[in-house]
Amino acid sequence: MRIGILISILLAAGVITATAQRRQAPTAPGKFDYYLLSLSWSPQYCTDMGDDPQDPQCAPGRRYGFVVHGLWPQNQDGNNPRTCSPAPRMDPQTANSMLDVMPSEQLIVHEWGSHGTCSGLAPGDFFKLTRAAFEKLKIPAKYQRPGANLTVPVPQFRQLLVEANPGLKPEDFTIYCDDTYLREVRVCLDKSLNFRACGTRVRDACRIDTMLLRAVK
Repeated sequence: MRIGILISILLAAGVITATAQRRQAPTAPGKFDYYLLSLSWSPQYCTDMGDDPQDPQCAPGRRYGFVVHGLWPQNQDGNNPRTCSPAPRMDPQTANSMLDVMPSEQLIVHEWGSHGTCSGLAPGDFFKLTRAAFEKLKIPAKYQRPGANLTVPVPQFRQLLVEANPGLKPEDFTIYCDDTYLREVRVCLDKSLNFRACGTRVRDACRIDTMLLRAVK
């Protein structure tokens, strides 16, 4: 009887281990459904970081508005790949070429290792695509570099973003905010960078009626 129970336990443990290994197995580069472009509102990030003058993103006079947080391969079912292969060495020129829209070399290196390796692209091509995605999304002029804090009705922000981007639909993007402030906008794009509906788990995270945009400094 005890032997039978022990065998059952070992078999169950084997199934659990095998399942865990399948879940943790890295996805082959290029095997994903679409991209999620994440744009961070830089003034909010800098406030969170204490407006550190040594941070290249937050130094006085930088005046960043929306900056690239990342371009993330996604799957429709919400099971999204990360670190799909050892990260090939990135040419320093590639990192330097992105600093105007992604103003942190540390972030660039991190994003390449965690997400770029899943794209199936070489580093240079991945960051060219990232820039093209950033340039595709048009930010309404009033929200690009406000010199004072703005009180913004969330429905108005959504509507103006749709109007500024032909082909963009409400289901193609999400807004992230806390109880008061805008933090990120995330946009779903197919592999040719056309707007498309977001998949499972990409859900709006701004449940307030009015949000504040911190001023660009």
